[in-house]
Amino acid sequence: MENKKIVNRSEGAEVFVRTHESRNRAKPSKKKMFISIGLVIAVLSGLGAFLSTRDTERGLPVNVGTVEIMDIEETVSIRGTIEGSESAAVSSALNYRITAVNVKEGDRVDNEQVLAVLDVKDVQDQYNRAALSLRESQRTYESAETLYNEGAMAREEYLRLKAAYENDRLTLSTFNISDIKNIRSPISGTVTRVNVTVGRYASDTERGQPMFVIENLDELQMRVSIGEHDISKINVGQAVTITADVLGGDSVEGVVSRISPTGEESMSSGEKVIPVVIDIDKGDKNLIAGVTARATILIDRQERATVVSIDAIARDPETGQDMVFVVDEGDLLRKVAVEVGLETNIYAEILGGVLKAGEKVVLAPALDMEDGMAVTYEP
Repeated sequence: MENKKIVNRSEGAEVFVRTHESRNRAKPSKKKMFISIGLVIAVLSGLGAFLSTRDTERGLPVNVGTVEIMDIEETVSIRGTIEGSESAAVSSALNYRITAVNVKEGDRVDNEQVLAVLDVKDVQDQYNRAALSLRESQRTYESAETLYNEGAMAREEYLRLKAAYENDRLTLSTFNISDIKNIRSPISGTVTRVNVTVGRYASDTERGQPMFVIENLDELQMRVSIGEHDISKINVGQAVTITADVLGGDSVEGVVSRISPTGEESMSSGEKVIPVVIDIDKGDKNLIAGVTARATILIDRQERATVVSIDAIARDPETGQDMVFVVDEGDLLRKVAVEVGLETNIYAEILGGVLKAGEKVVLAPALDMEDGMAVTYEP
């Protein structure tokens, strides 16, 4: 083997290249090659056995958590829209021209207050004709009654004239010009939408919406949909905390007021949900109808509970009993049967005093773990 120096003239650099002289070099025998490979395999096998023995002596690697004492809460959180506790969409079955709109959005109105007036000239003409017909049929009937009582008119003719009179009277009673022309609010509240203008017809509204929307904004509520897996935890009277972007970092309180007796299919996920109504006490906070908010329903709360990470809970496949593995002194496992109380997404309450604060428990325990098994873990 010799070294040759090659000069890269363009860059002024020297590069050393090792060249091999193979003519005077003997090839290794196959026997020597087999012996070398065998030695390598033996060394690797011995190293693996050594490492395996060392791991066994150290114990099974595990992740651990700590038994803690803390206050925990179980909650169900759901998004929904804030709305008035009472709402009315006002429309007219008669498509007459609007001659007056008496309110604007934001106005407060009383029950039966006139919101708009319709042009009912055609109805007035019909009413006048019905009134004239009634007056004529009434005079005819009264004359027929006199003749019938004197025996000068047949019973059939008398009954026919009487029926005509009764029909005209019923027809006129269906006309109430005031109720027809005046569009009234069915509730007391605030006008939140006005979708009509003077000169348009009653059914000619913006995007086919009701003429008016009236809401009781003094009392707010949320209508939310609870999944069928969580509805068993929800009860009337449970406390609710409501947060929304319009509140900034503040929140308001509420209470579950109604739970629907039947479920329905969710429009978004297709799962079965149950409508729930939450009454809101907004106090002096700037919470308004129509905004999206999050309702956190308090299911249960435990103060100074003994808890472990939810990942520490395992189930004995033979008995079905919940259990945890405690790491005792000497890094040996001790299997402890437990009764789980309140659960959250993070923690599980352990009842009965079987665990003490500060004890270490295995997280995500394997099913083949046993009492007395040695483990190792990072502090």
